[in-house]
Amino acid sequence: MTENARGVTQIVSQLAAQHLIRPTTTQGHIGDVLKDKIVYDAATTSGGSGGPLFNRNGKVIGVNFAILNDFGGSNLAVPVRYADELVK
Repeated sequence: MTENARGVTQIVSQLAAQHLIRPTTTQGHIGDVLKDKIVYDAATTSGGSGGPLFNRNGKVIGVNFAILNDFGGSNLAVPVRYADELVK
């Protein structure tokens, strides 16, 4: 695990211990990778926008931004390369 990932894990753990968040982890499949979005089917709840989309190695590959309830449970994430530019 990278130093950055350890830092994020510690922050999430502290927020969860204070009952400020209730993180969940689900599994799913990536249905499509487009230039500006990733379509995936992992269970996501309302209010999950801004949450990370991880690959199987624990690397953040996207940021959740929409749930398409009426479209086979598909969800959308912005590829992390766009979010990375915003936090620099």
